[in-house]
Amino acid sequence: MLKRNVTLVLLLLLVPCFLLGQAKKVTQTHTVIITDQQDFAPQVYNKSVKLPKPTAVVGEQIGVTTNYDYFTNCITRDQIVYWQGVKFANMVKPYGTAAATVRHIVYTERDSSTGVYTHADVFGGQAGFGDIDVERVGANAGQVGVVGHTPNRLGLWDGSAFQVATFAPGDDPSIQFGNTNIWLSTSGNGGRDQYQFYKSPDGVSFTDWDSISVFSPSPIFWAANGSTELGISKSPDETQVVYYSTAAGDPTRATTGNLRDAFDGVPLDSCDNFFTVTSTNSGTSWTGNKIEIDGVKGSITTLPHFAPVMSAFGQVDLAVTNTGVIHAVANGFGYNFNPPDTTYLFPVLYYNSGTGKWISISDPTLDTNQILNQTATATVPGVAQNRVGQAYPSVAVSEDGKFVYVCWTSVQFTNGKPDTATDGTVINYWSDLYHTWSTDGGATWKPVSILSGDKKTSESWGHTPQYLRYDATQNRYIADIVYLADLAPGVNPNSTGVATDNPIMYYAFTIPDVPTGVNDPIQTVRSFNLSQNYPNPFNPSTKIDYSLSAKSNVSLKIYDMLGREVANLVNATQEAGNHSINFNASKLASGMYVYTLRSGNNVMSKKLMLLK
Repeated sequence: MLKRNVTLVLLLLLVPCFLLGQAKKVTQTHTVIITDQQDFAPQVYNKSVKLPKPTAVVGEQIGVTTNYDYFTNCITRDQIVYWQGVKFANMVKPYGTAAATVRHIVYTERDSSTGVYTHADVFGGQAGFGDIDVERVGANAGQVGVVGHTPNRLGLWDGSAFQVATFAPGDDPSIQFGNTNIWLSTSGNGGRDQYQFYKSPDGVSFTDWDSISVFSPSPIFWAANGSTELGISKSPDETQVVYYSTAAGDPTRATTGNLRDAFDGVPLDSCDNFFTVTSTNSGTSWTGNKIEIDGVKGSITTLPHFAPVMSAFGQVDLAVTNTGVIHAVANGFGYNFNPPDTTYLFPVLYYNSGTGKWISISDPTLDTNQILNQTATATVPGVAQNRVGQAYPSVAVSEDGKFVYVCWTSVQFTNGKPDTATDGTVINYWSDLYHTWSTDGGATWKPVSILSGDKKTSESWGHTPQYLRYDATQNRYIADIVYLADLAPGVNPNSTGVATDNPIMYYAFTIPDVPTGVNDPIQTVRSFNLSQNYPNPFNPSTKIDYSLSAKSNVSLKIYDMLGREVANLVNATQEAGNHSINFNASKLASGMYVYTLRSGNNVMSKKLMLLK
C-alpha cells in the first residue's frame, strides 16, 4: 500500500474542503488548559528554539532484524504489549532459513528477570503487519494473541507454540481481547468494507459481527470503501472497546445522488475523516462518531488558521481509559491559511473526548519546517511514501487517564538543518524519535524532546503499548517502546537499493514526573486468578503465575489424572497481589497433570503436560 502523492492529496482533499471551512474564534492567550468552558491559545512559533538531543541510540536490540522498513501503514498498530514482561509481534524479513523475499511475524518475549529474548515464528511463513494483544482480566488473563495477513490469521499462544486459525478474507487485521470475547477486524474484504468478527472461545469458529459501513453516512463519513486499515483499542478493564480509522471519500460518487451533497458543510468528494465506533458495555451496543474531518480550517483549537488532512494514510493511534475517555493522536500534515505565511504545517495533533477538542502538542520549530514535505517523496522519485511530516504518533495512558505519553518519528536535524544521506542520485533524510507527555490528562504538555537521536541511525516507527506501566519501586510510569534502528535511510520495499538488515530495538522510558494516587491495572489485582503454566508442555521445569485479590491462606498442589497429590508447592498465608512459583517435575513421569489453587472459598484448576 502506497501513500497517495502529496500533491494530489492537497488538490483533491484540501481545495474543495477549504472553501467551506470556518475558523473557530480564539479569544485567550494564556497557557493551554483543556476544559469544557474555555478555548485555547493559538500556537506561538519560535524558530530559534533548539531541542535537547541524545548522542546515542537508546535501548537494546531484541535479537531480530528486518530489511522491511515499514512497520505499519494507516494506523499505528500494536507491535508491543506488557504483561508480566514485554512481548512483541515483529514483522521480519528474512527470518531463519526461509526465503529472503518472505515476511514473517515473529513473536518475541523478554524475560523480565534476565533480559533474555526468545522468538517464535507465529504463522511459519508469509505474513504481514502483525498486531498483538493480551487478555488482561478473567479466567484467561495472560492469553497472548497475534494476527497477521496474507491470509488473515489469528494465533493464540499456548506457552510453547501458536494455535492458528484463518478467520476472514482481506488484509490488515487487528485484535483486542474483551473479557471472553476476542474482537477482530479486517480491511480489504471486497471493496475494503470493514467488518468486526467475534471469535468464539474454541479459537476456531468465527462469526461476522457487523460492518463499519452500517454507521455511514451518519454520524461517521464513509463515502467510499476507502479506509485502508482498522485499529482497535480497549480500556484496561476491557469494558470499553473502540474501533477507529480514517475513511476516504470518493469524488466519482459525490455527484451520483447516492450520497448527501455535503457533510458538516464540506462537499462529499475526496475529503476524509477520523472516526470511532465505540462500545461502553463490552460489545452489547455500539456508537459511531466522527472526531475530525480534513480540510476544515479552525478545527484544531490551538491552530485557528490550520486545516489538517485526515487522509486514508492519516497515521493515527488511540487509547481509551476505564471511564471511556478517548485519547487520540494524528499526523497533522496540512495547510496554514494565515497570510502571508501560506505554507504547509506538520504538527502532531492530540484529541481528548472529554472536551471534544483537538490541539497541537509538537514543537513549532519542526511544525513549520518545509523540508518535512519532501520526506514523503524523496526516497523514490515519483512514488509517494508512507511517511510525511511528523509521522506515526503513538499514544499511551495510565489507567486513571492522568498521564498521557506520545512519541513519533520526524526528521533528524543538526543546527536547524536536516541531516541528509544520498546514494548519488536521490536525497534521503535521517530521522529521530521525538516525544512528550502530560501529567494532567492532556491539559498541558511537557516541552518536546528527542527520545533517540544517534547521528548514524534513522530511528523510526517508534510506538508504545496503549497503557503506561507503573513501577512501584520507582513510583514512576514507564513507556515501553519498540522501534526500528534503520541503518540505511531510503532503502525500503519500494526502492531498488540494497536491503539492509536493521535491528529492532526495545527501550523502557521512565517518565520523570511522580504520579499520585496510582491505580494501575497491571499492578492492581482485581480478582482471584490462576494462569496457564509456562512453558507448556515442559521438561522438567515450568512457571505457574497466580493472583490473589486479598490476603488469605493459600495452597497450590499438583495432582495426577487419578486425583492423587504428587506435589505441594504452596501452603502458607500470602498477601494480595501477583505471585509466581517454579515447579520442577524431574521426579515425575511424562503425562498430563492438574494443578489446583485454593484461596479462601476460591478454587481454580488447570492442566499441564510433562514431556520427557
